[in-house]
Amino acid sequence: MLYERDYHLGLTETEEQQYEEITGRKFWEKRVSGFGRVNNFMAYPKAARMCKSLFPNNYLDVAELRDVERLEHANEEFLSLLDNTECTERSILNFIREKEYYHIIGSIIWGLSINIGNHGAYLFPEFQLGSSYKADYLLLGKSSGGFEFIFVELESPYGNIVIQHPWCSKSFLYQSN
Repeated sequence: MLYERDYHLGLTETEEQQYEEITGRKFWEKRVSGFGRVNNFMAYPKAARMCKSLFPNNYLDVAELRDVERLEHANEEFLSLLDNTECTERSILNFIREKEYYHIIGSIIWGLSINIGNHGAYLFPEFQLGSSYKADYLLLGKSSGGFEFIFVELESPYGNIVIQHPWCSKSFLYQSN
């Protein structure tokens, strides 16, 4: 769960009223085809956008990307953290979680020009892979072709990025950008 609020619990009365004013129908009513109000997803209350998604507590809300001032401030804070030579992987993970700056991880989709997520993006922190491995994040993007999965493993910007595997005599270089 990414957020303090559990969106599986649904909307408050106020949010339901706001949704009804925008759409002209109750939150759980199906939209009837034909004429009516235009679908204005970005105008819905945040909780409605979250609850309408497949994974409400892990949805990366694209409407938050419109708050440029917040994003600029978040990015400045993040760069300051990375400039600190005491910065560790755990401090990066804690920073993102505590401040709810999930756009930092979500930006992998757009920063790498990966053509996914145009029908929704979801983020799962500390995603367990079997009993031996845990990815720092699973980034899930939905597009017309279905779901795409990106496993994200963060490292300290000042740590060793070369590791020796016990099953191989060669070292592998992990690049973090």
